[in-house]
Amino acid sequence: MPRLFSWALPLLLAAPSSLAAPLLAPRQSNPKSLEACLQNAQLSPVTTSSTNWGRDSAAYNQRLEPTPTAILYPLSQAEISSALSCASQSGFSVSARGGGHSYASYSLGGVDGALVIDLGNLVDISIDADGVATIGGGSRLGDIYLALDKEGWAVAAGVCNGVGIGGHASFGGFGYPSRMWGLLSDQVVGYDVVLANGTSLTNLTREQDPDLFWALNGAGPNYGIITAYYVQAHHKPATAVVFSYTYNSPSTVNAATAFTSFASFGNTSAPANLGITATIGKGSLEISGVWYGPRAEFDGVIQPMLDELPPYDSSSIEAMSWIDSAKKLAGVDDLATNGKMLQSRDSFYAKSIMTPSTIPVSVNVLESFFDYLWHSGKGGDTNWFVEVNTYGGANSAINNVSLTDSSFGFRDKHLTFQLYASSSTYGNPYPNDGISFVQGLYDTVVNGMTAQGWSNNSSAPDGYAGYVNYVDPQLTFDQVKNLYWGSQYNKLSDLKAQYDPQQLLNRPQGIQPSSS
Repeated sequence: MPRLFSWALPLLLAAPSSLAAPLLAPRQSNPKSLEACLQNAQLSPVTTSSTNWGRDSAAYNQRLEPTPTAILYPLSQAEISSALSCASQSGFSVSARGGGHSYASYSLGGVDGALVIDLGNLVDISIDADGVATIGGGSRLGDIYLALDKEGWAVAAGVCNGVGIGGHASFGGFGYPSRMWGLLSDQVVGYDVVLANGTSLTNLTREQDPDLFWALNGAGPNYGIITAYYVQAHHKPATAVVFSYTYNSPSTVNAATAFTSFASFGNTSAPANLGITATIGKGSLEISGVWYGPRAEFDGVIQPMLDELPPYDSSSIEAMSWIDSAKKLAGVDDLATNGKMLQSRDSFYAKSIMTPSTIPVSVNVLESFFDYLWHSGKGGDTNWFVEVNTYGGANSAINNVSLTDSSFGFRDKHLTFQLYASSSTYGNPYPNDGISFVQGLYDTVVNGMTAQGWSNNSSAPDGYAGYVNYVDPQLTFDQVKNLYWGSQYNKLSDLKAQYDPQQLLNRPQGIQPSSS
């Protein structure tokens, strides 16, 4: 059973706020009260007067740089519980920070004045004989891969070794193996979590509390601070074949044809142990991925797609070990992070599109999309890329999880587009036309396909959606509900009213408590 201790009554008895509340409800904060409370609890946060404040408070996305009131590095659930109590009594909202890669700087609160609880001290990783890994909430993907690989195990998660498990697993967590093993959240079987009311739970499972587990499994940071994940790992594949097919300066017609072939193959016949992506850069298109199987079988697996592709300019096919494939995909020689973010900071804006499996993006819309990217001149002073991952399709494990088993919003989508534009220097200032350029990309696809049958209702079979880990801070409240959560939102809102009615764990675009 979960282990409990709590200072819960004040929050449990509080009246929930309205569903129509603003994206971030204001709180009446008292900095001196917070400081005194933390001192009494023998907690020593980093503050604006601390030597390392500039380093510790730096945002990954420099375009959005909120200033926290303090940053705490707890060593235990008990310290987190005390910190939440202090924040509640002093009127401060709280944000957890794992890897710190939030696209909208929500790990720093999203707006000024949050108490940030950094999980960087909670990085222990172990695995038992049954392959259940216990992974500290501050662990980063590269360190997880290394620790599990030594014992012969692996999990499906993203390629960037410096990304933390926290936001990644809490809001889905896609990687090349996800078509055979599911999202990272799908592999989670238990949580150590401190709820907003201060209650600490150890190895909370679906069987012990189905509703709370459901909420944590897709929207976790809205309900508690997850200090450890129990993840069912998988025996690592003996071989990984990393491949790419590259077009240099293709015509819009050839690019649209190649993309259509890639998308159709992924939707109808790609095996589950084939992860496949299209990456679009300035004047280039690359179709790449990983086959988790014998090299001798790869040519036969990929040939149906190659038969439909226009001639490409170059290709690469390399067979290697599981862990070497993780290094290659991350673009590093060593996956170890030593608790550091590693990836350089950036100044950027991004949007996402999850496409329905029922209506593929048409050739004429793709031609307009490539023309916009390569010939309109609207990219301005930006460094941009578009990455399109095959999430769904006929054989994808992601589609096998019911909406009643996880609060992740969508299990019937096909492709996920990430539309991403950095400043030319990857620092500030961000160009004035950067956001409109990305929005134009989005509109080219969404408006074009809405005219051809896509539904604005994200939960409809023909509906398009968004991926919450590529969070877009420009969205309205109604857009957030529809694009990121769809039909899951109402239950999430009811559970928010149950577990965090005062919105202590609050950030822009967070789940709002229902009024019922």
